Amino acid sequence: MRPSIRLLLTRALERSDFQVVEAPNAAEALRLAEARRPALVILDLGLPDREGLELIPLIKRLGAAVLVLTAREAVAEKV
Repeated sequence: MRPSIRLLLTRALERSDFQVVEAPNAAEALRLAEARRPALVILDLGLPDREGLELIPLIKRLGAAVLVLTAREAVAEKV
């Protein structure tokens, strides 16, 4: 996710009183998810170190819901 989009999303969520924790890559996202146990993870599929789709079952096993936001155009990849 572009930094500008991530910043906009973070600010909007924080203004709505959500606690936001950001991760720049899959490894950090998994580390944070295991440590913080979030209720929801907003996931970009285009991560620099791992395919975002691989993270979905790992995050869901931790009890978090996953909302995918992506710039990918193929419907099959989004669904």
